[in-house]
Amino acid sequence: MPCWRSDNSAAAPCALVPWQAVFLTVWNAGLTELKDGSHSLARLMAARLELALHVPREIVRVFAMRTLLVRFLVGAVAVIVLAAAAMYVATWGDYTVARTVSDDPSLPTIEANGYRFHGEVLGDPDDPTIIVLHGGPGSDYSGQRYLDPLADDYQLVYFDQRGAGLSPRVDASAISLEIYLEDLDALVDKFGQGEPVILIGPSWGGEYAVLYTVRFPEKVAKLALLEPGELTAELNAIGADRDLSLKHSWRFLKAAFESLHLDAPDAYADEDYVFAEVAINSNLDYFCDRQIPPNYRGPRTGMIAHRVIRRDVQSVNAEDGTYDLTVGIEAFPEKVLFLAGACDLLLGPGLQRKQMELFPNAEL
Repeated sequence: MPCWRSDNSAAAPCALVPWQAVFLTVWNAGLTELKDGSHSLARLMAARLELALHVPREIVRVFAMRTLLVRFLVGAVAVIVLAAAAMYVATWGDYTVARTVSDDPSLPTIEANGYRFHGEVLGDPDDPTIIVLHGGPGSDYSGQRYLDPLADDYQLVYFDQRGAGLSPRVDASAISLEIYLEDLDALVDKFGQGEPVILIGPSWGGEYAVLYTVRFPEKVAKLALLEPGELTAELNAIGADRDLSLKHSWRFLKAAFESLHLDAPDAYADEDYVFAEVAINSNLDYFCDRQIPPNYRGPRTGMIAHRVIRRDVQSVNAEDGTYDLTVGIEAFPEKVLFLAGACDLLLGPGLQRKQMELFPNAEL
């Protein structure tokens, strides 16, 4: 390494410029780190630089610690990269997400409010109409097919809500609670043919049904709420906790790596996959013995729809950060039927008895 002589004479000793001294000191300290167990690398560097440059030891120690920090960060990045590579290999496999009606023309559809829903209609159109509102937000109606026998006496309408289930995916800007209410109103007009309809809603679908009934009480003949979600912020605050443990975080991480191997039919498939994998395992208290029933999982869940609608719900009649979906429900004169399963520790009878008190006329 070239050096300069302080008096430009041949007799003068060769002295390193400051940056050269710093470099050699750091380098040599690193080489001898393992040879001297009695001193830390930072102390070795500080001592050597103090001798070489007459720099105060505390200043040099700061420099040394920064060098150690860089080493630590480089090592941490290497560990993360190796761990990510290991997870990528460990989750190798075939993962699929169902195609929406945009990519699968064989799926049944319903046109309303300028949008093409995945949906189907059973029964006689001359019979009273029931519209089923699935849960989520973001899920699909496959979990409500146990209601099919009602088609013997009613026109039964199933549909996957906008951006949910197997309905077409749209950007967040094309989803809102107000648009959801407009969608449902268009379906009520389309199939009710001027007559009020019956709304059946499980979980989020129950919240959706209440919101629509508050807005259009004259268009609802009867209201059946199957374990509706918390209808007020107060009830939500005292409800049972969802699983947000470390195990929940691990499920998210695992699903995220699985999504890298996904046979994705559209640009929204990967986030839908991750959300569905995490959500189904985060609410085990819904189920008897905390066991997910066979065939419970639907074909697809819409993450964007879930996020946007949940956000909008928080602002309904909100005061001081709270919300209440039942404001105005007194305008609906009919008895509201609540249904709840004894096994459900999240949305079961305990919660529903409290929610019934928000309605002038209700039965569990």
